[in-house]
Amino acid sequence: MAQTDFNQPKLDMTKEEKERLKYLEFVQAAAVEALLRFALIYAKAKDKSGPLKPGVESVEGAVKTVVGPVYNKYHDVPVEVLKYMDQKVSLVFFCQDIPSFFRFLYLTI
Repeated sequence: MAQTDFNQPKLDMTKEEKERLKYLEFVQAAAVEALLRFALIYAKAKDKSGPLKPGVESVEGAVKTVVGPVYNKYHDVPVEVLKYMDQKVSLVFFCQDIPSFFRFLYLTI
C-alpha cells in the first residue's frame, strides 16, 4: 500500500487559485461590500423620490449612456492593479525570509 506524504507542498494549482489574491483579498471584499451597500441605498432613495422619479430616471439613462462604454473598456483595470500590488506584497514577504545575499541575487536577475 502506498503511503502519501501530507507535508509535501501541492504543486498543481487550479486557475482559480492562481487568480486569487493572497494578501490583499480584503481590499477586494471591502470594495464589493461598499458597492452593494451603495446600490441598496441608491435603490431605496430612487423608490422614495416621489415626483422627482421621472427626472432621476432620465438622468440615470444619460449617465448609463455616457459612462457605459468607458466602464466596459476599463472595468478590469482596478483588479489588475490589485493583482500587481498583491504580487509586490508577496515579493516583500518572500524576500524577508531569505538571507540578504540571495535576496540581492533574486532582485537583480
